[in-house]
Amino acid sequence: MKKYFAPIICGFSIGIIQNIPIIGSFSCCILLPLAVFYSLVLDQKATKNYDTIKYTKGLLFGLLTGLAAALIGSTIDIILTLMFKSNSFTESIDMAIQKFEEFPLDASLKKLAADTLLGAKDDILKYGFSLFYTFSMFVDQIIINSIFGPIGGLIGVAILNSNKNRRNNTRN
Repeated sequence: MKKYFAPIICGFSIGIIQNIPIIGSFSCCILLPLAVFYSLVLDQKATKNYDTIKYTKGLLFGLLTGLAAALIGSTIDIILTLMFKSNSFTESIDMAIQKFEEFPLDASLKKLAADTLLGAKDDILKYGFSLFYTFSMFVDQIIINSIFGPIGGLIGVAILNSNKNRRNNTRN
């Protein structure tokens, strides 16, 4: 567990940032990969091991950072939604349903989707909780972060290894 402390800490940080308006919009594709890179740097500093990093370690650190960010971010979103009985979903769902009407789908399918989304909105406004919204958010966060985290890990490994190679070449 100790060797995975850096990705968990960085994932926790991104999970918090995901719930900040505007900044959270950049969390999956910019901030999460940066957090994975930073977790690799922290791991190097903690272990004092500056050898070449394997790409599998970058993938693992990316996955762990992404999963930690998804779990923490979703949990914080649920708590905030329970407290305020509102969130970005409830504020934007009507506009999303209007856009959804433009899709070339069967009318009964459109109605079913709209009713499901409006039901989730009503549950949040009344009770501060919707099982549909909570489940959808967890699944979305886990999938998105499990994609962008490992990408950040691969990029981070490539950068750290190239910096190591560049330092070694200048010494020779």
